[in-house]
Amino acid sequence: MSNAFAELGLTPTFELSQAELDARYLTLVMGLHPDRFIGYPPTEQAIAETKTAAINQAYQLLKNPASRARCLLESQGIDLEGTESKEVLFEMMELREQLANLKTPEEVKAFAVELQQLFSDACALFAESLSAPDSLRLTYLDKIANEIKNHAFTIS
Repeated sequence: MSNAFAELGLTPTFELSQAELDARYLTLVMGLHPDRFIGYPPTEQAIAETKTAAINQAYQLLKNPASRARCLLESQGIDLEGTESKEVLFEMMELREQLANLKTPEEVKAFAVELQQLFSDACALFAESLSAPDSLRLTYLDKIANEIKNHAFTIS
């Protein structure tokens, strides 16, 4: 993906308000709505469709703090490959093990609350450090949060 911040005309920052992001997204998408291109040549319609797809992708990336952190670092030319720390990988392994051992919906709910707090703390830490390892920790925590949703369905 090209620079998601540039795609939406936003200054690269981690602490992006959802309201600002939503407003910018809606402004851009409304200007490219297919109804505005009725009667235009097919090439202009195709350009609008392509631009709309790029805007949608940028919006999806930036609305999630974990992918926003990655986009921010990538916009600064920071390569995230090989920046995992053993501590973070061990922490994620422990969290996944805890998740695998949950047996009741109540346990899953309590674990989800705990994980949300870990994610919030990790966001605050990344906002201070802007470091690749902290960005990857956010990504891993986000993946585990999605796994919790799937796990909740399997024990219900």
